[in-house]
Formats: sequence, C-alpha cells, structure tokens
Amino acid sequence: MLSKKDKAIWVNPKRGLLVVTKKDGHGNKQEEEYDSLEGLITNIKTVETEDFNKQPCKQLHVEIYNPISLERYMLSTQMYKSFADGLLLALANAPMSKELKINAWSKPPEPGKKAPTFCSVYEKDTNRKIDWVEGIPNVEKHTIKNQTIVDRDEKNVFIDNIITDLESKVLNNKTMIEEKKRESGYSTSSSFVDSDEDGYDENDDPSALAEDSDILDD
Repeated sequence: MLSKKDKAIWVNPKRGLLVVTKKDGHGNKQEEEYDSLEGLITNIKTVETEDFNKQPCKQLHVEIYNPISLERYMLSTQMYKSFADGLLLALANAPMSKELKINAWSKPPEPGKKAPTFCSVYEKDTNRKIDWVEGIPNVEKHTIKNQTIVDRDEKNVFIDNIITDLESKVLNNKTMIEEKKRESGYSTSSSFVDSDEDGYDENDDPSALAEDSDILDD
C-alpha cells in the first residue's frame, strides 16, 4: 500500500492488459499484469510528449484513487488510439461521482499486425457496462496512390471536448476526498495532482520503457 508521500503507481495498457512497470534494485524492468483497475477518477489531463519515433504526440493521464487501499494510480496511454478512445467515449457517459472499473482487453489481430488493447468501463457497484456517448464523428479513410489516409480530425476534436468536460467533473471527486481526509485528521500537505510535489513525475512514466507497448496501436 502506498502512503500519501509515496509516488503514484503508473499503469499502461498493453497486450490486452493493464501493466504496472517497476525497476528492481539493479535497474531491471519488472511487470505486474492486471485485467482491470477500480476506483474514483480524480484527475484527467493530457501532456505533450514524443512517441518511440521521436514524433510529437499527446499522452492521456487519468488519476484513479482507490478509497479502500488508499492507493493512487496514474493510467497513461497515447491519445487518439484504441484504448484512449474507448476509455474517454465511455467516461463521457459515466457517472463520474461513482467508483468505476476500467477493463483492458484485446482480440485476435489481423495478419501481420499487433493486437491493439481496447477499453471497457463499468460501474463498480452494479457491474453495468457504460455505453459510449452518442454523436461520435465518423473516421474518414481515403486511398491516394495505393496508400490509405485516415482522417479523424473531427473525432479528435470531439474527444478533446470530452476531456475538457471531464476535467471539471472530476474536480468534485478530488475535493470530496481531500475533505474526508481533513475530517479524519489525515495529512493533506500535498495536493492530489497538478504539481511535482504530488509524487507525479512525467519522466517516471514507464510507457517510455516498454518498446512493445500498445501506445503505437491504431
């Protein structure tokens, strides 16, 4: 169990699972695999970074607080890919004041391709699957000189607007948890998010360590 002063647990979707990547005392990478993650979402944001090819990209960071174990997780995945799309399109339709269960899964890949990791979201208490929000723009595909060009600009804007809306909704969760901690006499000397003092260092994101990560999947 993490104490308030410990760093958050970074989680990345890959191979159809949610993977916690750690380093042992010798600097060797070790992974723990889970099929789901449960808790209350207390922050959502995107950060500008680079992919494995050193190309600019956006990374989605979703903070999840487990009120039973008191552990804090930072779920990190590349924007505009299968997992991030599924997560955000479901969260747009989810009761954000309740604990949720985030599931990772995959299906057999097409020949010659790596299987992407997908996401489903459930209400924790009822195990009700959250449907995607309505009105999702279509992704256009065009063939030019025998090359398929994917145009998902409208869908990206739609998803960006979802994040903006969710950012304000989850602030209530963070405030509620901080108030409960103060009432119980628990130290809140460091805020939940938004600063390096909180135990989040984007350089610690293990997605940069995993060359077989699904963050490059379509």
